[in-house]
Amino acid sequence: MGRERHNKKSVRPPLLFHREYEEPHGYLSQWFISSFTHPLTNHTYNCAEQYMMHQKAVSRGDQATAADILRTPYPKEQKDLGRGIADWDDAAWDEIKEKVVEEGSYLKFSQNKELRDRLLTTGDRELVEASASDRVWGVGFNAKSALSKREEWGANLLGKCLMKARERIRKEEEEGRSTR
Repeated sequence: MGRERHNKKSVRPPLLFHREYEEPHGYLSQWFISSFTHPLTNHTYNCAEQYMMHQKAVSRGDQATAADILRTPYPKEQKDLGRGIADWDDAAWDEIKEKVVEEGSYLKFSQNKELRDRLLTTGDRELVEASASDRVWGVGFNAKSALSKREEWGANLLGKCLMKARERIRKEEEEGRSTR
């Protein structure tokens, strides 16, 4: 019983992040500027948001918007362009969105040693996007209130995708075949 109580106390709280400029964990944000290249298409992205929005456009066959997304260096503009994709289909996006964001996160962190190391030093901590305005990719609460409202959290899909990418990178590190 004493050991069980000790283990509960030693569990580290979730790691909360939101804006790309907020230290110390802004690097987890989709908007954090860090270039990476998709190995199959050879497209280079300046951030994970650009990757996500580009993949959204490509998934609907909207090549014009996809090209516009690749041309703009600003994450907010990339997101805005992603909201105007032709022939949009929420159900089709829902089927692939987590895989897209997990892959973008993997590419971002596996191709940048500093970011990879920072991600891996989070250990097994739960990664939580503390965005008060987003209950799908975040939890729907800011960092000040998120921990006290856990039972009311949204889906935190970004946090879950980051944790999957972290596990994939960790396994590759252990197997000695990480992309460097």
